[in-house]
This record gives sequence, structure tokens and C-alpha cells, in this order.
Amino acid sequence: MVVLAGARCVLNGAGIRYFRCGAVGITLDDVDDRLYARRDHAGSARIPVDFALLQGCPSVIKLRDVPSSLWTTAVFRWAGARSAVVTVDGLHPVLVTFGSIKCGRLFLRCKTIPIEIGSGNNGALVIGERVFINTGSTVVANHSIVIGDDCRIGDLVAIFDSDHHSLEPSRPIRMAPVRLGNNVWVGRSATILPGVTIGDHAVIAAGSVVTGDVPARTLMAGVPARAIRTLDIPDGWRRE
Repeated sequence: MVVLAGARCVLNGAGIRYFRCGAVGITLDDVDDRLYARRDHAGSARIPVDFALLQGCPSVIKLRDVPSSLWTTAVFRWAGARSAVVTVDGLHPVLVTFGSIKCGRLFLRCKTIPIEIGSGNNGALVIGERVFINTGSTVVANHSIVIGDDCRIGDLVAIFDSDHHSLEPSRPIRMAPVRLGNNVWVGRSATILPGVTIGDHAVIAAGSVVTGDVPARTLMAGVPARAIRTLDIPDGWRRE
């Protein structure tokens, strides 16, 4: 959860600009969760306020001085998203908030390249609980993208539910929903194309291009991706 004792959000025509706060600190995401507990300085951290620095100054903390986690969560919610705490390690993500967004506890690692995430006009993005997305990934729904609980999305992954452009005059732009089940791991630089459904516990190897449905508990690799083997994963197990 987010705790802002005595705080309020100040908006203007350009959106969220400041948090006015008389708090002794900010607590981000005090959740007993193995993934979140591993973080060193992102989330689950109390940020103290040095009152000596605030003497004679208005109690206004500029947005750039507030942790990226609080900024991202606030923007998601201000845009109408039904969102739990979005924890960010590193740079602010690029948020696309024209469509519908619903997400549980989400951890974004943006150490080197911002993550692009959200939904375009008439799009719907649904993200489950305890999802991790690594640096440079693109997850923007123009139609419908659903990501299940406990998924791990590697760096530079692209998930598309639209082709965005026509390949030739006789072929219109394709838009089709994308679904990732629970506990899916998508490796670095993999691409998931429109219309794909990936079953629970599946793994997509680095650099793969997924063009068709993936059965549950299956390791996929290649361009286009093909089944390598079935994974021995019991129900209820999740990756850390």
C-alpha cells in the first residue's frame, strides 16, 4: 500500500505536479512478498524527511523528488486505472493511458531504458498480481492484452495485439487479443504477436517470435517459435 500521512495530491491543467505532504516519511508497498522483499532500494522502503531542510519552506515536495513508484502509481490512478501499487526501480516508465488499465501489484525495472506500458484508444490492458517487467519492454494494448499472475517479462520484450500497419493493400491491419496465463516467463527480446494465447507456466526463450498459441507448461524457442519440450511444473508453483 501507499501511506502518505497528511498528504494530498495537487493537480493543474497539465496533470499531477506536486504532492503536498506533512508526513514523516513515505512507505511504498509494505507487502510480504518474496519478489518484492528482494528489492534493495525500490519499494518497501521508508524514505525519511529531513525537517531541518524544510524549516521556513512550504511543505511541498516536487514530483521529481518523489520516488518513481509513487509517481507511476499516482499517474495510473489519476488516468482512471484500477491499479494497486506500481513499484518502479529506475527511470519513469512511458505511460499510455488513453484506454482501460487494470493491474495488481506490478514491479517495473527501468534501469537503462524506460518501459512503455498502458493502453491506446479503445484498448484494454489487464495485468495480474506480482507481475515483473524488465527494462525496455513494450506492453501497450490497442485491442486487448491480458497478463496473468506471477508472470516474468524480460528486458526488451514486445507484446503486440495489433500489426499497426498494413502489410499490403489486400490485407487490413490485424488486431487480435493476446493472453498470457499465470506464471509465464518471457525471455529477453522475445516478440509476441496479435492473437497469441500462452498457457500457464510456459516459457518463451530469448529472441523468439511467437506467432501461434502456446500450450501450458511448454518451452518455446525460435523464429517462428516452436515447442522444444514439456516442462515438469506442479500446480501452484511460481517463479521467483
